[in-house]
Amino acid sequence: MNVTFLKNCYVDSLIVNTADGTPLYQANSPGLIHRTTSIHRIIPDAGPGDLVAEIQWSATALGSSKVTYRGVTIEMKSLLERPHFLSTSRVFTGRDGRQYKWKYTANKFELFDVLTNALLAESHRYKYGLTGPSRKLNVDISPQATHMLDDVIITFIIVAEERNLNEDGYTTGTVVMPSN
Repeated sequence: MNVTFLKNCYVDSLIVNTADGTPLYQANSPGLIHRTTSIHRIIPDAGPGDLVAEIQWSATALGSSKVTYRGVTIEMKSLLERPHFLSTSRVFTGRDGRQYKWKYTANKFELFDVLTNALLAESHRYKYGLTGPSRKLNVDISPQATHMLDDVIITFIIVAEERNLNEDGYTTGTVVMPSN
């Protein structure tokens, strides 16, 4: 499965199934400075449905961002853990109880199963098309990860936006996703 962000903005975009254009999620961050991002699952022919997650971004690098996901509010550093001090990777526990790791390399994010090291998702940055075809921001998601699509989308938005906000690396840390 491939999902495309129709705007080149992780926190303010309609997210669709690339194959057929079906809307899947709506990420919305009102205002010029994104302080809160709401992510809704789209209900076909009805528009935005359930609130999947709400992210309250910290205004400072020393502050603690919070995530409300599956009805539980936790600090972002408890959702996405840094494996070691200088790591650019983030580890989370999915709704299935397994650990997964987002890794940033060569201008893309990759999601791995920590136990098997299997590649489960890979992001592709947008291209303006100056030296080749243009491309919108998108994420390839393997069939082995579609059962946890909410986890993949929410954690991807967080790690990608954190990377944008902190070009020198991440300032937040681990999250065990509640299993409500």
